[in-house]
Amino acid sequence: MENKRPVIEFYPTNKDVDIASFVQPSDRLRDAFTPQFYHCLPLVTANTLGWTVINRSEFTVVWRGGNGREHVIVDTDDKEWAMSWFGFGTVTVFPHFIVRTPPGINLLVRPVPNIYKHNIQTLEGFVETDWLNNTFTLNFRVQMPIVRTTFKVGEPLVQLVPYGRHYVEQFDAEIVTSGEGYDKTMADFALWAQKRLQRIEDHSGPALDYVKGEDIHGNRFADHVKILKVSELKVRKPTE
Repeated sequence: MENKRPVIEFYPTNKDVDIASFVQPSDRLRDAFTPQFYHCLPLVTANTLGWTVINRSEFTVVWRGGNGREHVIVDTDDKEWAMSWFGFGTVTVFPHFIVRTPPGINLLVRPVPNIYKHNIQTLEGFVETDWLNNTFTLNFRVQMPIVRTTFKVGEPLVQLVPYGRHYVEQFDAEIVTSGEGYDKTMADFALWAQKRLQRIEDHSGPALDYVKGEDIHGNRFADHVKILKVSELKVRKPTE
């Protein structure tokens, strides 16, 4: 029997909303990355973790410095997309969809990795979308008052990552200062440091062992990944 993959469901609150046009698999590329950045595979992999919500309507925000909703001015033609909702220097985007995750799976709503927007801090949330009956919001804290900040159409807003609600609670954390594991780890680290120093002295450039998924002894790691490939959103066929 074929194993059924878990499904994250997106429900538009208005059927005219084309969710797939602004919720897309996260892209590995970054405008600010030079080719050297792509040698750092952890950065690239983080870029592709989950789905990105893309801004679909331009808006400009100005914070006047106070805590009230009236102190955040949002200039937009789409009053249902972005507005001042909570106050305290924040602007809120209403994505107009409900997300349903499998039991026990939350949705981590986080800043888009390795993209930085002047004057804006993306607020991160961990949402219990396996039971929530309503939408959630995307929220951004303006850093400086009296500075106009514009969100352009097509600009990435947040990244959506499914994450087990109690996943991190399953781990114990230990500091290791002795034993066989400690001795081997320190020996491998010393060998790595020696080879790194030799590369620097020889001007031979980066080793790229991590990019190739090789440890310091040249052993290949079978489950090594360079990017994560998440599913594109597609419309579910009506049940017959």
